[in-house]
Amino acid sequence: MLVSKSTIGGWLDKASSLLQPLYDTFKEKFLEGATYIQADESPIKVQDRDKKKALHQGYMWVYRKPEDKLIFFDYNKGRSKEVPEEFFENFTGTLQSDGYKAYQNLTT
Repeated sequence: MLVSKSTIGGWLDKASSLLQPLYDTFKEKFLEGATYIQADESPIKVQDRDKKKALHQGYMWVYRKPEDKLIFFDYNKGRSKEVPEEFFENFTGTLQSDGYKAYQNLTT
């Protein structure tokens, strides 16, 4: 039996929705008590659901908490300063990055 791509896509969307609370909880636990975090973002090509066979540029923001050996991956379509500002909104510690301007002027 062959399952259609749209059915598989629907399953993936539903599973992603069901996993959102787990993602949110891990993010909260990741930041809880953190005193030192390393951050970097990498460009990745992502399939565009609105344009068949088209790709757009997205970014995987990666945060590492070496003291607990944890890594948090956060996909975003953009690379603007709002991404780390939102992520580090309640973080009060040391942030190490490569100096990309989006990390500058963050109050941590």
